[in-house]
Order: sequence, then structure tokens, then C-alpha cells
Amino acid sequence: KAFNYKSEISSAQVKTAMILSAFRANNVCAFSEISLSRNHSENMLKAMKAPIRVSNDGLSLEISPL
Repeated sequence: KAFNYKSEISSAQVKTAMILSAFRANNVCAFSEISLSRNHSENMLKAMKAPIRVSNDGLSLEISPL
């Protein structure tokens, strides 16, 4: 199921878990956080051509299902 999740904490682990679950959703999902956390997962996934878009400020993600 698609989601729009606004995290109250900045956690790379939470962000990565949400990204991975979004890949199995039935529609585009959104994730945002209050301050920047590590971005290694989304950088790696973008390099692998995964369907993930990162906002200019790095605080919001839009993830399409695989």
C-alpha cells in the first residue's frame, strides 16, 4: 500500500526501511524527515537506476514501486 510518511526523527535506518518497503507498494510513496540523515542508501540506489527521487534539500524522497 502506498504511503506518505513524515518521520519525527532523522534516522538513516528508518529511511532505508521505508525506501525498501516502498519498492513493494502499489503506487508512489513519499518519505520526509525533519533534518538530514545519512544518504548512502539512496545514493547507491540512484546509481543502480532505482526509481527514487530526492528533493534538492535532501529532506524528502519520492519512491516508485519496482
